[in-house]
Amino acid sequence: MKVKLLFIFALLLTAVTGAFADFTPQPGDFWDDATKTLTVNSNPGEAAYSGNTEIKHLVIASGVTTIGEVAFVYCTGLRSIEIAASVTTIDNFAFQECSDLATVTFASGSKLKTIGVEAFGSCKSLNSVTIPASVTTIGNAAFISCTGLKTVTFDSGSKLETIGNAAFDGTGLKTVTFDSGSKLETIGNAAFDGTGLKTVTFDSGSKLETIGNAAFDGTGLKTVTFDSGSKLETIG
Repeated sequence: MKVKLLFIFALLLTAVTGAFADFTPQPGDFWDDATKTLTVNSNPGEAAYSGNTEIKHLVIASGVTTIGEVAFVYCTGLRSIEIAASVTTIDNFAFQECSDLATVTFASGSKLKTIGVEAFGSCKSLNSVTIPASVTTIGNAAFISCTGLKTVTFDSGSKLETIGNAAFDGTGLKTVTFDSGSKLETIGNAAFDGTGLKTVTFDSGSKLETIGNAAFDGTGLKTVTFDSGSKLETIG
């Protein structure tokens, strides 16, 4: 992890020195300079566009399945992302420190399964996100320090099983509801630590079994509701 963080820091220094002043997209991708929109047509690998300050709008086109590690880390001018239904994995640190990112849209019928470690960490302008029903895992610190994040919606029929450690730590979340069809089994350590969370509801049929240590520590939590039939076994 230390090596990865040092690598990310090096990318930031590269961006500051203006290494991307003459921006050329990777083969097969399309750049519209007038709108500052990048359309990505093949899987962006590790550090594919890291540190780029030119991109304002990003379209991940149909056919792409994986957004690689640190693929767009420190793209500080990025404001919006459209992600095609074909994407199954957003890898670790993919959009970390995209400080201007305000909108993330997943296409209807999304096949996304995994949101990786710190995938959207410190995206401070992101104020709401809808997690596709297909997602099974939200990784550790996936949305950590997204200080503007107030609303997270889990699509109807959500297959989410795990919310990782510190996944929403330091966000501005106020209300979280897991509906009657929720398959969520584990909420990790400090998952909602330091949020503005006031209400948590686990509707009837909840499969939740484990709430980790300090999962709701440092919140303004006033109401937690577990409906009859709860399978909760462990509270850390």
